[in-house]
Parts: sequence; structure tokens; C-alpha cells
Amino acid sequence: MKKKITLKSLNLVRVFLAGSALMLLVTMAIAGGDSSYGRMLMGWLGWQGGKDGSSIAIVSDDTRNAQHAQSKTTPPPREEEGQSANAACSLTITNVSVGDCRNDAATGNLPKVLVAVFVEWTMPPVGENIEVTVDGVTKIINPSIDGCEPYLQFMLDADGSTLDAAAEFSGGGCTAPSVFFDLPAACYGADPCTGPNAIGGTVYSDFDSDGTKDASEFGLEGAQIDVFDNAENLLCTTTSDFQGRWSCTALTGGQAVRVEISNYPANHTPSGVGPDNFGGVVQFATVGSNCTIDFGMLDISNFCENNPYVITPIYHRGDPLAGGTTAPTPALVAVPYTASGESLLNITLAQSSEIGSTWGIAYQKETNTIFSSAFLKRHCGWGPGGLGAVYRTDVSTLPPPGPTGNASLYFNLDVYGINTGNEGSLARALGPNLNTPTYDGQVFDLVGKWGLGDTDISEDGDSLFIVNLFNRSIVTVDMGNPAVFPVPVGAVSEVIIPDPGCSDASDWRPFALKYNNGHLYVGGVCSAQTSQNSDDLYAYIFEYNPGTGLFTEILSFPLGYSKGIVLTGLAHCTNWNPWTNDFNDLPAGGIELCYPQPILSDIEFDVYGNMLVAFNDRAGHQMGWYDYGTTPPSTMTWKGNAGGDILRVLNNNGTWLIERNGAVGYDMGCGAGNGQGPCGGEFYCQDSYLGAHQEAVHGGIALHPSNNELLLNMMDATSAFSGGLAWYNNSTGVKNRAYRVYFSDNNGNSGLAGKASGLGDVELLCGEAPIELGNYVWVDSDRDGIQDPGETPISGVNVTLYKGNAILASTMTDADGHYKFTVANGVLPGMNYCIAFGTGGQGSNGILTVGGNSYSITSPNIGFGANSDNNDSDAVLGDNSLPVAIQGLPVICLTTGARGDNDNTLDLGIFPVVDFGDLPDDNLAGSYPTDATNGAGEGIGASHQIIPNLKMGALVDFGSGWSGCSISRRR
Repeated sequence: MKKKITLKSLNLVRVFLAGSALMLLVTMAIAGGDSSYGRMLMGWLGWQGGKDGSSIAIVSDDTRNAQHAQSKTTPPPREEEGQSANAACSLTITNVSVGDCRNDAATGNLPKVLVAVFVEWTMPPVGENIEVTVDGVTKIINPSIDGCEPYLQFMLDADGSTLDAAAEFSGGGCTAPSVFFDLPAACYGADPCTGPNAIGGTVYSDFDSDGTKDASEFGLEGAQIDVFDNAENLLCTTTSDFQGRWSCTALTGGQAVRVEISNYPANHTPSGVGPDNFGGVVQFATVGSNCTIDFGMLDISNFCENNPYVITPIYHRGDPLAGGTTAPTPALVAVPYTASGESLLNITLAQSSEIGSTWGIAYQKETNTIFSSAFLKRHCGWGPGGLGAVYRTDVSTLPPPGPTGNASLYFNLDVYGINTGNEGSLARALGPNLNTPTYDGQVFDLVGKWGLGDTDISEDGDSLFIVNLFNRSIVTVDMGNPAVFPVPVGAVSEVIIPDPGCSDASDWRPFALKYNNGHLYVGGVCSAQTSQNSDDLYAYIFEYNPGTGLFTEILSFPLGYSKGIVLTGLAHCTNWNPWTNDFNDLPAGGIELCYPQPILSDIEFDVYGNMLVAFNDRAGHQMGWYDYGTTPPSTMTWKGNAGGDILRVLNNNGTWLIERNGAVGYDMGCGAGNGQGPCGGEFYCQDSYLGAHQEAVHGGIALHPSNNELLLNMMDATSAFSGGLAWYNNSTGVKNRAYRVYFSDNNGNSGLAGKASGLGDVELLCGEAPIELGNYVWVDSDRDGIQDPGETPISGVNVTLYKGNAILASTMTDADGHYKFTVANGVLPGMNYCIAFGTGGQGSNGILTVGGNSYSITSPNIGFGANSDNNDSDAVLGDNSLPVAIQGLPVICLTTGARGDNDNTLDLGIFPVVDFGDLPDDNLAGSYPTDATNGAGEGIGASHQIIPNLKMGALVDFGSGWSGCSISRRR
């Protein structure tokens, strides 16, 4: 029985508690008044509903199972806001999702807001469309199209007004009462940085910490910018806007200023210096000449270098433990991120005899360790740990010393009492050699059901998460960082992933995992294997809270949409099919096979918060390449063709919107109208090979944040009979380039998978965020210990990095007075270093001689303002506790922070020493500069010996900046 009540301001959400029913005390605001409801037993209950008074249906298991028998359902008609009262049909506005204000190029540089209106219906009038109207604009939904998410999006003026959404069938006989909603106020950015009295720039997220603002490195809001003049007057203070832009527009043209950044955005620290992040947290400019004073910020959890290695499993036919030709084949390979073309850059990390067939990959960057999880694939044998194994591969050196000896068994879940399937019950009869076809009939129906699925790791590297396909559970391994071995029994736990309401509970098949920004996401499908009804094919994504055991459904959508053809000309090779346990269900064209069955295999998030959902084709792991069917004695060999899919999802202020006809939010992909995705098109349009394979994705994806590139594995990435990687522009869906990982030729001799799924998950080996030390040497003309605008930087100063007595690196200040040391120079977290200036003979006894001029150091640690350490001088003269070579030189000694904790505030201020006149060469009066020398007993510092016979009337040259000294005649 279904009960229905109306709640205020609740978006579409379902909440589950793993392992038991959830007892909630629910207080609900109902249609104008408050009511308190007693305890409600909600064992696996769903909350479905909308915002601002739209209906909420509390649905039992029986009802929800019945709902999935048809693609769209709603509660019975009832006269209340958002729902039709027509007895012949039912039309309901279930949710109005209102986004945040946006004002950039995507909105025509005007304040706009994205509004999505969700509707549900039953018994639609024949031949009628649903018309949804918002602010005078009407859009339509065709209720006869399967697999099309029932929402429409509108881009409206963000003006703080209240609007209404209305919906009706085009015949006018079935309507949904309007739902009212509020728009956000208009958002405007910083004043334009134009004219002779302005300066400005951008605060941006520097994902690779290289000091260069790449295309997808977006602006960051809320950083404080202060502008000072030479007398330390604060001329302007402002904050970066929603695009990261800042400006000060009422200054004096031509004036020299110092610009400082503070109050960094949450989770960010200053990134490395470079062409755009020039000078780090303190920069100098002239008013009216510079509107590109940019500051780079680093979030270490999203760091990735420009050219990381790409890791993927690769599959070979046969039993890798039987000592034949399968054993030494590559099972885990690395490829440079910049690779393209043919298979010339593969690096073998582990062999089949060491790890067997795996899918999921996780990387503990602090220890350079890859964790990979066992995967049950037909025709390919598992490794020495069986179905419950997780392996570790050492990649501290890439390329490794050799193709073997880098990988070993880390743990087997069977040891911890966790069942992943009884491999002992399987008589696989896999041969030891690559070129021998196999039957492996028992495994056909176990693909996606036994063994392990996706694997991921927490951002701190402490916890490993694994999907156990057999128990439909998440296994958490609190292994520590560095990972302990062996793993203690108490460090392993398991929680069942709840059935979201599949038409049969046995058809719930979770597989994908993603840990992102402190949240764990798990995805799966209702396989429809029991009913064999395609309307029962659904995808679900949950957010899981390990602390509470709570699963929250954030996205669900039907899989009945028109999908691209896996292999032209074969029936059932276009759309998703229910899972099958029968090899004979696979339609054949000659010896070609295909029968796409969805596995929600991977989840990723881009830097803008969009979700990418990848689907593997289960048939790609049920089929082989020139392998037998499932039943002896037939020796007919078959060629598998596999094609998954990838979909894009927008986070619209907490409501997830899946792509419609290639569009989602403000972005339009390249596949609109091609008939190969939800509602008639797809965002990523070039996941294909020529005209024969319109869908060739194999379900593993990764994203590079700085490049805004999507990386995926696919069939025929560059040529036929192969498997490889492809890189896509994540803003347009267009393929940028591709790389062939393997080529199997049009025969089965190689033992590779051909056009079936021959590669596993894809992972980027993004390393630890680097540490950078450095910054600025300048002439402190007024000797106040503050970096004043207009004071001169000093180039050509030798700077050396010491660790104890060891020299790690040396450099020289550039034309702008800057220097830096990086990881490449040996800079590591938590280490003690000293930076010495004037090495290589430039300095002695407190004096630096650079470019023929002599300087002394200014007073340290003075600076100005709340962030004085950013604009002061930090060096002192080295004492006898330091290496002899740098005693008497300006030095800065420090202890580095954590990874990513750059310190570009290590500055040195110097001023010219005084040159006293000496004996004129011609015994005539005049001004005569001479070198400064130290007199006996004077100690460190400038002192001067006046030689005998200095003539009366000769003048001494005091040099610039000297004061407080007088000379009198001796009588």
C-alpha cells in the first residue's frame, strides 16, 4: 500500500541504512501547517518528490518493484500543488531544480540561472506531448520516447523574482497545477580592468602547480587582494569574484604598487610560481599597465602533473599459473599521458603469472603503490590469490627495473571471512598457452557476479574501498599510509549495498566506485535478468557515508534509451539488453557476436563538479576473440564485439541532471541529434570506430584536471582488431587523440581480446603535490626591511640549497630577482634545509658583491601588515653552527611543511655598503671611490682603513644610502 503526504522544500532523494531498517522521527510541514508524525518504520523505503510543496511519495518495497514494470509512474491523481486532477491521466511536476547564478561567456556575460523542471505521468493521451512552460517559454517532452529523463531545462534571468512552472498535455485535457519557485539575485563580477588607473588579474586553481593558468583551471572566489604604495598606504582592498577576477580601478596611473593575496579559498595554498603566478603571494606592478596579476592556488587533493603515467590492466587468454605462454604476458601496463599512435610506449608493470585478470585500480601516491583487484573474465585466468585477491605493484621507479618482480599478493578477502565466490567449484579447463581457444562455460553467467569490481582509495591514502560482486557489498580496508602488511583482521569490514528496488532483488548488480571530496560513490544497475524486460533496466548511483552506514540515492535513470550500434547489421546490437546466462542469446552474423548488457563500471567527477558515468558491456567479458562457445564439443570459434557507453551528468545546485540529446546544463556536446544517447543524442560523440562500431567504449575512465580531458578505454582506438585509449575534450565531447595499447590481428593467435573488452579500468598516476621553495632578492633602498614597490630586484645572485653539509642544488636569481628550488632539486616534505646567498665567491664576511657592487643585508623579519612574512627579508648571517662554506653568508634555514606546502616567501633584502675615499692617485683634492676592506679587530661588517698621507681637502665618497657619519680634520 502506498501512502502519500506533502512536504515542503525537499528535492528528489532516497535514503537507505545498510543492514537494518531506519527508524526516523519525521516532522513535516504540510500544505500550510506543521504536523508531527510518530515513528515510521522505513526499511528500504524511497522518498520521491519535489521542491516547494511538490508531492512526496513514501513507497514500500512491493510498490517500488511494481513501479519498475513501467518506465514512468506517479502516485494516483490528487488535487494538490504540482499534480493533475484529471481522472484519465496523471501529470505531476515533481521537482523544480534552481541552480546558482552564473555570469560568464556561457551565459553571454549576463546573470543567468539554470532551472530544471521534472515531471511524471501515467496514462498519457495518445499522440500528445507534454508542454512545460516557464516565464513564457514552452518546451516539450515526447512521452513515447524511452530512456529519456523526464525533465526540461530553462536558462532564465537571475533577478531574484518568483516564477511558476506549468505543465500540460498538448491537448489541454490533462494538466499539472503550477509550482512556484524563487530565482537567485543577479550576480556581477569585478569591475573591468581597463584604463590608465586600473590593475587587476585572476585568482585561479592551479591543478598542476606549475604557475601557468591552463584552459580548465578556473577562477576561485573569495581571496583577498590588497594593493600598497611605496609608503605602505593601503590603496585598495578587494576580493576575487565568482570567476576569480579582481580589479582596482581608482588608482593613480603610472604609480608603482605592491599587490598581496591573503585569505586563500578553502583547502587551497599558494601554488608554484610560473609565467602566470609570477612572484607568488607578493607581486609588483605599475598602475595602468598590468591587468594580468594572477595568483595560482593549489588544492593538493586535485593535484596532477602535466604528464602522469596512465595505468590499465590488459587481458590474455589462458591460465597464467600453468607455466605456458600465457604466464609471462603483460597484465598491467603503463603508458605516458601524452602518448598517441601505435603500441610503442607500453611499459609492463606486472605479468599475468603475478596478478592474473584484474579490473579495479587504486594508487597510493605516497608509497608509489598500485592496488589492483581480481576480476572474473571468461577465457582469462585469475592470479595466484584467486577471486578475492588484491595485489600491490611497486612503481617507485618508472620504467621499473624489469617486467616482473614488481607485483605481489597484498591480501585475499577469503582470509578475512569475506566470500567473493567459490572458485574451487569451477572447472575452467583453461589451457596454459595463448593460442588455444577455450570454452570456460561456467564463467559465462558469473561475469559481473563473482569476484571483485571497482576499487578506489581515500584522499588521505589510508583506506581502500572494493566492490565485492558476490555479496553486492563494499569492503573497506583501513590499511594505513604507508599501507601495512599484513593487513590486520580488524582493519577489514564489509557493508551490503542496498537493493534500490529492482524488479527482482537478485538483479541488483553494483560495480563502480569513486571517492571524491570526502564522499564515496557507488554505482550499479538493475540487470533485468529475471524478467528479461528492458523496461526494468535501470542505473543507480548512491553516496555512501562510511561513518554512519547511510546510503543516499543521488541519481537513477532508465537504460532504455537508443544507443549507438556496437556492430552494424546485427540485431540487438543497438540498445542495452537484459543480462543473459545463455550464450545462444548472443546474435551472430557469421562468426561475429554482440549483445550489449550494461555494467555501470566507473564514476568520475570533473573539476567543475560534473559527474561522468561509464558503462562496460558485460558481453565483452563473456565473449572472447576466436574462442569457443560455452558447450563442448563444438569447435566453432567466435569473435566478440563489445560496446559500452559514457554519459555526462550536471550537478545543478544539488540536483543531478543527466544529459538530454547531447546537452547538459550550459554545455552542448558534439553528438546532439545523432540518435545514440538519451533523448536522441550524446555528449561524447566520437566514442566509435568508422561506421561499423558506433559505441566502442569499454567502461574505464579517468580525468586530467588541468587539461580538462577525459581519458577512456575503447575498442579499435586507432585501428581495427585492437584495444586502446582515447582522450576527449571534456567541454565539447570531441576526441583529441588516441593510442593503441594492443593489436590482436584478425585471428586468435595473440591470445588478446580483439574487439571484445581487452582492457580494464584506467587510472592516472598523479603523484604527490610538489614542494617549492624560493622567491625574491631586492635592493632595500630605504633599509626598512619591507619590499617596497619601485625598489630594484637583483639578478645574478648565486643561491645554494643545503641539507646539512650537502649541497642539493644551486641556481641564480633571474632578471626579476626571483629564484626557486623544486622537487627536482631534492626538496621534500618535513625536511630541514638552509638556503645560502652569495655562494661561489660572491659573499664573504657579510658582504655580497654582485655586478661589481657590494651589499650588506637588511634587518630580517620586519615586514608590514598582517602578512608581514610575505613582504619582509628573512636572511641572517650564517654562524658557526652551519657548514663552513656558508658561515658569514646570508642564509635562511627552515623546515618544509607537508606535500603541496609551497613557500615562496623566502626573501633577501640588501643595501649598498659605503665606499670611503682613499688616497688620491695624483695627490689632488676630489672624490675617489675605493674598495672597502676590514681593519684588524673590526669583526664581521664593513670597516675602512684610511691609508697614510690622505691629503687635506680630498673628499670621501660615502656612497648612496649612507647616513649618520661625520669626518673631522686631524690637527
